Amino acid sequence: MNQFSLNLVKSGGIILLISASLFSSVNIIAANCYGYANGWEQTENATIASPTAETFIDTGSYMSLFQAIRGTDNRLYFRLNNSENKDSSSWTSWENMGTITALSQPELKTFNYNTVPTLSISVLGTDKGLYTRNYTPASGFTNWVRGGNITIKAKPTVSFFGGKLIQSVAGGDNRFYNRTSVDGLNWTPWILDSTITLSERVEQTIFKSKLYQFARGTDNGLYTRYSSNGESWSEWVRDTYGITILNEPSTTFYDYSGTLKLQQMVRGTDNGYYSRTSDDGITWASWFRLNGNITFSDRPQFTNIETGCGNNFSIFAYGKGTNNRFYQTSEFADFDYENKIIFGAGWYSGDTITINNSPTEAHIQAYGRYARIESVRGTNNRIYTRIYQKLIY
Repeated sequence: MNQFSLNLVKSGGIILLISASLFSSVNIIAANCYGYANGWEQTENATIASPTAETFIDTGSYMSLFQAIRGTDNRLYFRLNNSENKDSSSWTSWENMGTITALSQPELKTFNYNTVPTLSISVLGTDKGLYTRNYTPASGFTNWVRGGNITIKAKPTVSFFGGKLIQSVAGGDNRFYNRTSVDGLNWTPWILDSTITLSERVEQTIFKSKLYQFARGTDNGLYTRYSSNGESWSEWVRDTYGITILNEPSTTFYDYSGTLKLQQMVRGTDNGYYSRTSDDGITWASWFRLNGNITFSDRPQFTNIETGCGNNFSIFAYGKGTNNRFYQTSEFADFDYENKIIFGAGWYSGDTITINNSPTEAHIQAYGRYARIESVRGTNNRIYTRIYQKLIY
């Protein structure tokens, strides 16, 4: 396997990752398509009590950017950015999202119902109940509906898989519950899984026609299971390497030279970030600690180029340091002789803001354009956002 070195080149406010190996022409394509966003901007005076949530919604001719927050009054608010270029000055004013009060950031999941792009919104209420509603650009919001009589301890996780929404929660009894819906309005009864107890919310990832769930147990162990239809599930399996973790994991997938791989990151009990990869979601490579001696105080986040930017991938990882600083690392990735991803660039924190939570992000490739928004909650409880986009030819 060829090794390579990386140089950071700043051009027009965007850092490009350039490989010095024989893959250099391909790597530049990936890095240039991906790119770093420009500086953080605080464009409003809203104060927030949780991380933000954002997603893109297909209007049929362009992608509308939807952002939701929980204010310090525990009310939910949203705003839209409908401009083609997603300029920071193009946001609509914040609007109240109804009468309920919440204890978590909203969970957003887009899906198609009867060919209509629809947004499902779920949140943990101040009464520890689960509340869900839909939004479409044409029709606006449906009413909030409480999700049965169960109480929950964290915001839910929602995936669209097999033509239906899969909603998962950690109950107030620390047990795990699932339910499904075709339209986001009418739901099946909750199904209880009593084999493990959960510390917090569950991570869900769709990979190779299976829906994978990853959970932190009350023993701080990492557990995995999967389903081919969203209804019948494999048994929960505890990580065999015995790693203990402090948050739920962050998981994504990428195409490496025609081979799909899962990548997962966790925060270990030493506050370091650890990563591993898998070809099938069942058998995993060994955990390895990401480069550098940075320690973190929140779960890791990362994303990657998924399609449309060449036969390769760029991984962008970020998190909140124990010093409340924002850290990031991004590069075209290769594998060493132990099949570990190489993060040669190291962690970087060139920002002056301090943050309360790990960043959130959303990205999309549609209508000939790649766009990504990143948001953080500052220690002043203000929202900071930055947007990167590029035409894809």
